[in-house]
Amino acid sequence: MKLKIFSLLLSLIACASLFILPVSASASVELPIDVNERYTDINYRDETNVYGEVVTEEEQQDLETRKTVYIVILSILFVVSIVILIVTVKRAKDDKLLPEEKEETGSRKQ
Repeated sequence: MKLKIFSLLLSLIACASLFILPVSASASVELPIDVNERYTDINYRDETNVYGEVVTEEEQQDLETRKTVYIVILSILFVVSIVILIVTVKRAKDDKLLPEEKEETGSRKQ
């Protein structure tokens, strides 16, 4: 009974929040944004990376080589995992996945 009352109370709070939020958000809020003003320097952004650090050509080349190495390693690991999955499925299909249990159950019956 307490669980039903608790769930009913939570659902009433959720429904009430649907009506309260639009009413409180209807107050006039003005954002001071000037359309003609530039807030970012586009030339500076071209010289930086995602973190805002200035990147030289050597660092960019080093990042690209690391990126390709990571992609190759992840691709190899993906192929190995697919092979392991296929072998496991074939063994499970042939009931050779856990051969120890069959030998133990066979010896217990005799």
